[in-house]
Amino acid sequence: ESPNRVVASLRDVAEAFPVRQVALCRELTQLHEEVFVAAAPQVLAEFEAREAAGTCKGEIVVVIDAPGEREAEEERTDALAAAELRARDMREAGATAKDIRNALMVEFGISRNDAYRLALGQE
Repeated sequence: ESPNRVVASLRDVAEAFPVRQVALCRELTQLHEEVFVAAAPQVLAEFEAREAAGTCKGEIVVVIDAPGEREAEEERTDALAAAELRARDMREAGATAKDIRNALMVEFGISRNDAYRLALGQE
């Protein structure tokens, strides 16, 4: 990420993933290499301060941790709820179960079995 855009990017990350760990790596393989690891809002606060002071320079890489179990389950639950609404709309429009299943798998990234169950209208 560019030093000119890193704070804006970190704002987006902190908004989308407030509980995830973020590593901001600066000047990798250089003499002044730095790796700053903290929760997304903390990394944002640190680099907002650095930007205000004019000390945010160099080549920057932002690494975002994978979702934890709780976050992954919440994402799955949200995807299934949205997919259920989409499946109902498609059934009302006269789409076949196969077409609905395929669309749900692509649009929401849910499993084949979950998509087929929703395509058939099973809870």
